[in-house]
Amino acid sequence: REFCPCAAKGQAMTPTDELALTLSWRHGRGAFGPFFAALEQGRILAAVCPTCGRTVTPPKDRCLFDGAELVPRELPPVGTVRQLTTGSASSLLASKSAEETFALVQVTGSDNSLLARIAGNGRAVQVGASVRLAPVAGAVSHPAQLLVFVVEG
Repeated sequence: REFCPCAAKGQAMTPTDELALTLSWRHGRGAFGPFFAALEQGRILAAVCPTCGRTVTPPKDRCLFDGAELVPRELPPVGTVRQLTTGSASSLLASKSAEETFALVQVTGSDNSLLARIAGNGRAVQVGASVRLAPVAGAVSHPAQLLVFVVEG
């Protein structure tokens, strides 16, 4: 109550009091800028370690295993589903929840996996399925929402 202006005046807040807040926040893409820019063009960027040969996406500056400086590399926009989950989800642009399927997708040539949405009938997807990066129609509130794959074939 000590933070409520009405409490400082000895008044009680009633359920009819309304407080409206608006927050606009713009943030930079930082080190992920090139990765997100490539996604906007339908491409996937990674980085390869010249010392141990590991390839990671999104690209990092240094290898997590030996500290070597990584070299940028483009990977094909295809991969394999490693794990799946389906459930109710909503995006910032959606007015209500919808059933969505998300997967850990190991992009071909990468040693790690990305969290991505599976477009279409996600319940028909199985672990081990081959997928391809799909174009996203409409506006997205964050470039990470461009990580959408469809089952090949």
